[in-house]
Amino acid sequence: MRFYFSQLGDPPDQEGVEFDAEAAVEEAAQTALLLARDQQDVREPLTLTASSDEAIGTVTIKVSIARTPAP
Repeated sequence: MRFYFSQLGDPPDQEGVEFDAEAAVEEAAQTALLLARDQQDVREPLTLTASSDEAIGTVTIKVSIARTPAP
């Protein structure tokens, strides 16, 4: 089955990828992690949705960095 991925608020990609439903959600998770890693400043949660005819899963990654002030 062909699955399409999109970030929250964006239209799905036009190409899509062949996966089964479970693999599509796993791929969305891996992609979200890579996108979060590559961003310098992640202040808002990053959400990816995997869909075919309808959404089958959503992955949300939130990165929080708290720095302790120097004494």
